Amino acid sequence: MVPGIPGPADVSRETVVERIAKSQRVLERSARAVAGHELDPCPLDHPLVGRLRCGEWLVFAAVHDVMHLAQLHRLAAGDGAAT
Repeated sequence: MVPGIPGPADVSRETVVERIAKSQRVLERSARAVAGHELDPCPLDHPLVGRLRCGEWLVFAAVHDVMHLAQLHRLAAGDGAAT
């Protein structure tokens, strides 16, 4: 995955929905794993914003999924603006 580069254009809506559901399951497990350590630095660097705390990673990932859900809603409404 490369930030700013969209995935394949031929991915079905169902595939995107499945991937978001999988991401949500991973987020739920991650939230349980970092419970009580949300303010600790995480050993991962985000390619655009740098070092995040564990809790910030969870929020970032959740917002990312919401952005994709908004794209799906716009596409379903016939807006055509998937960005």
